Amino acid sequence: MSSSSPPHQSILPTIPKSDLDACQLEQEHVHKVYNNIAHNFSDTRHKPWPRVVEFLRSFPSHSLILDVGCGNGKYMNIRNDLMMVTKLVSFLNLFVIFIDWLRSK
Repeated sequence: MSSSSPPHQSILPTIPKSDLDACQLEQEHVHKVYNNIAHNFSDTRHKPWPRVVEFLRSFPSHSLILDVGCGNGKYMNIRNDLMMVTKLVSFLNLFVIFIDWLRSK
């Protein structure tokens, strides 16, 4: 029995030790991946997932839904009586700043 690490272990990222390490890890393993698949993302993800559709149908009329990480927006037209807010990363950043400000009061 060999004492060497399994082959897949060499590709696993290590736990970040600093914010800079975390940013570099995110850049390498999240941003680069999404940038590589962005050109055909919608072509491969056009059919809504049944459980997400079921979840959206469970809300009362005129509910406000915030879809974070919404991809191509394929769930936007599931129900016309819901207020769907999507792709508002800037809004989310402002919200976090606002929450931090409220906590400081």
